[in-house]
Amino acid sequence: MQELYYGRHGQTVDLSTGHRSRRNTVLTEQGWDQARRAGELLVAHRILPSLIVCSELTRAIQSAEAVAGVVGYRKDILHTPLLNERLWGEAEGVLNAEIKQRWPGGFDTIPGAETVEALQRRAALAAAWLRGLEADVVLVMGHGTIGRAIVRDFEDRPYTDEYHSERGGFDNGQIARLHPRPTVALAP
Repeated sequence: MQELYYGRHGQTVDLSTGHRSRRNTVLTEQGWDQARRAGELLVAHRILPSLIVCSELTRAIQSAEAVAGVVGYRKDILHTPLLNERLWGEAEGVLNAEIKQRWPGGFDTIPGAETVEALQRRAALAAAWLRGLEADVVLVMGHGTIGRAIVRDFEDRPYTDEYHSERGGFDNGQIARLHPRPTVALAP
């Protein structure tokens, strides 16, 4: 792989209503627009993916398909569970405002939730898999939490940096170049 770009899916029904991401949540109309604009941004920067990969979750698949349509990508989109969003266990579908009340000890205390440690291990596996892809220009359409973890891995930063950094996360529909370094968000 010569170039790697990471994009976050567009806005979802759950994001718009304040719920912790359900696995099957879908894009809103605004989310579809954000995904199409991400594709337009790639075209404006003359970035044409030779491979598009995404998670197995509907919102990432919808976003990848929207981008593919805009950039003229006609091949199969590769789906992998390595890129799935963090598993939220019993917090899935719960209002974000309620989560802090029910689990004041944080996400790692939620029954059935993927721990930060497990997420970091999966992000390292995903980053290694992405580095091994043979396509010239790879576009990943994924999610915010796993995206931050993958960026951290590509930047050789410790996992403790992920949530305590000025770097922040990905906005819906945002695209960033991860490789070659440095990580750079594409500007409109």
